[in-house]
Amino acid sequence: MHDEDALHPNSSLQQKLQHIYELRRDGGSRVNFEDNRYYREILSRLGNPHEKLPPVIHVAGTNGKGSVIATLRAILEAAGYKVHAYTSPHLLAFNERIYLAGQHISDEELEETLDEVFEKNAGNPVTFFELTSALTFLLFSRHAADIVLLETGMGGRLDCTNIIRKPLATVITPISFDHMEFLGNTLEKIAAEKAGIIKQDVPCITGPQAAEAEEVLSEKCREKHAQSILYGREWHVKKAQQNFIFQYGDQETSYRLPNLIGDHQIYNAGTALAVLETTEREFPVSEEAKSKGLQTIYWPGRMERKKAGKYVDLLPEKWELWFDCSHNVDGAKTVAAILNEWNKKDNRPVHILLGMKENKDIGGVCEVLEPCCASLMRFPVGSDVSAHIRAIVNKHPSPTAKILICGSLYNYF
Repeated sequence: MHDEDALHPNSSLQQKLQHIYELRRDGGSRVNFEDNRYYREILSRLGNPHEKLPPVIHVAGTNGKGSVIATLRAILEAAGYKVHAYTSPHLLAFNERIYLAGQHISDEELEETLDEVFEKNAGNPVTFFELTSALTFLLFSRHAADIVLLETGMGGRLDCTNIIRKPLATVITPISFDHMEFLGNTLEKIAAEKAGIIKQDVPCITGPQAAEAEEVLSEKCREKHAQSILYGREWHVKKAQQNFIFQYGDQETSYRLPNLIGDHQIYNAGTALAVLETTEREFPVSEEAKSKGLQTIYWPGRMERKKAGKYVDLLPEKWELWFDCSHNVDGAKTVAAILNEWNKKDNRPVHILLGMKENKDIGGVCEVLEPCCASLMRFPVGSDVSAHIRAIVNKHPSPTAKILICGSLYNYF
C-alpha cells in the first residue's frame, strides 16, 4: 500500500482511511492469508451482515474482474435492478470501492460507518481488507438492493470475500501471473487459489484461460458438482466489424461493440453475458437491456482518455492524454494490442509514462510496451507526474501526439 491510496478531499475521512491502511502493514499478518479469527469476530459483533445480503455474484481472476463487474452492473441497471458492488482498488477516492444501489457511498455515511466498525473492532489486529470487507457487508445489509457484485481482493480461497457461503454464481476471469508471493509461482497454483471461490452446486462461469488454469478450474467444478460454463466450450465470442457475436450453447446473438476500448473487452462482455444466461431464471434480462447496458458501461482507468482537468492543461493543443491501470504483463499485452491498432490508423507518436510498484514485473511490462510506442519513461509511484509530462513535451516536440500514463495509478487523477 502507498500513502497515496488514503488521499481524500475530506481531511477528517483521510485520517481514518490512513488508519485502516496502516492496519494492513502491521501485526505480522500477510494480507488476508492468516488466521481469520478476528475477522469472524468483527463480523459477529456487527451482526453477521454477510449473511443478510441479496443474491451474490462472486468474481475472482487476475485481469478483467472490474470490467466484468462494470458490464454486469450496466446491464442489470438497464434492466431495472438495484445493484450493490464491491471492487478494488480505487483511482481517486476510497468511496469508489463501495457502490450502493446506484451510487458510490457518500463521505458522511462512509465516515459514520467507519467509526462504528472501529468501535466494534475494539483494537483487534484485523487487516485492511478484513476491516474494509466487514464495513462493506454492513453497508450492503442496510441498503435495499436486488443483487450484489462482489470482487475478491487478491486470490480466492483465503480471501475475505470468500466468507459468502452460497453465492448465486461464481465467475473467474483470465488468470495470469500476479501476486505470486502470496498465490504461488505457477499458473496451476494461482488457479487453485482463485478456484477456492467455487462452491458446492453453484454454477461457475470462466473467461478465457490458459490450458493449465482451465484444467484446475474444471477439476474444482467437478469436485464441487458445480456447473461449469467455460469459454471455448459452453460460450464463445468473436468480433465482426463494429459488432461482436456472442454464442451460448447453440444460440448466437449479435451486439454492438461494448463501450470500453480494446478487443479484450469483447471477452469481458462475453463473460458478463454468459453470467446473465446462467442467472436468467433469478434475474431475467431483456435483449434491449443487454444492448443498452453494453453501450453505457463506465469503468475508469481502462484505456480512458482524459479530456479536461488535471494534467491536460500541460499538453500542447492537439495532444491527447490517456491512462490505463494495467500493472502486469498480461494487462500490458492488452494495452500493446490497442497501441498497435492506433499505429496502423495514424502516425501520431505515443509516449508512455509507466509507474509501477517495485514488486511487479516491471521488466516484463516494459518489454511488451516498448516496441509499440515512440518513448517509454518509468517513474516512481508517488512522484510528480506533472514534471514527467512536461519532460516528454519538451523532449519530443511534435504538432500532435498522445501520452499514455499506465501502471499503478495511485490517485494521480
